[in-house]
Amino acid sequence: MKANSRATDAVQSIARELLADRLDELTDVALARLMKEEPAYAALTMDPQTRQAGMRRTLELALLRLAGDPVPPVGQRASTEVGRERAVQGFPLTALMHSFQLDLRVLWEAVLDEGRRRGISSETGFLDGLIRVWEATDANTVEVVDAYRRTERELASQREELRSRAFERLLLDGDKDPAAVSTASALLGLPSEAALIILVADGVPPAAPELQRCRAAMHRSNTPFHLGWIGDELIGVLVLGRRPELVLANLAPLDQWRCGTAEVADLFQVTRGLRLARAAS
Repeated sequence: MKANSRATDAVQSIARELLADRLDELTDVALARLMKEEPAYAALTMDPQTRQAGMRRTLELALLRLAGDPVPPVGQRASTEVGRERAVQGFPLTALMHSFQLDLRVLWEAVLDEGRRRGISSETGFLDGLIRVWEATDANTVEVVDAYRRTERELASQREELRSRAFERLLLDGDKDPAAVSTASALLGLPSEAALIILVADGVPPAAPELQRCRAAMHRSNTPFHLGWIGDELIGVLVLGRRPELVLANLAPLDQWRCGTAEVADLFQVTRGLRLARAAS
């Protein structure tokens, strides 16, 4: 027990020494490795000082945890802030996790080197104590991934809300509001001047397997489309393309519901097409 206690004390002592004397050096080393080994970070447009400060904050947090010292409120948010920022930037999660793996390597090497300098690196207790380095950086990693995924969900929800509003505005006002058409085209990925099929179907559940087959078929045929609901009514806007028969075939799984379709010249005619499709259903 005493040996383990000494090992813990030694690792904590080394962590405090690294915090006090070598944090800037370790930040430079970790950042240089990251820029060399992770292309996504090298390509990320960011002010160098901001990049440096972010790396320093996460290393400092890991060392504070390793030392067993209280973490200030600002420091506690270091990993979560990085996770949120990278999610907003659309930065790959795998590259973000790689950066925290580099934190582990840099800190592990630094603690081990200091253990060698003190002549304790071969002691079993010290080697066992090195697991604390992994635990400290793993805590950072868990926080950054949780923040990243939480932010991803928030952003996806916001995007879906914007898309739903744009679609509803297109259906209601597209024939008299060019701004509604322009917004819908941008958010829904639908060209404003392509011929379209407007679909109306009553009572199709959002989770219906037949609907999922339609979606998959349209993706396979590279057909731009958007599906949405007004109450229980499914509304579809699909680009007609060069093979109208293929687009209609993609809708075949919905035949068990009451459906209607109409062709229109462009996105400005969706409101009119909706009336025609309802009349045909």
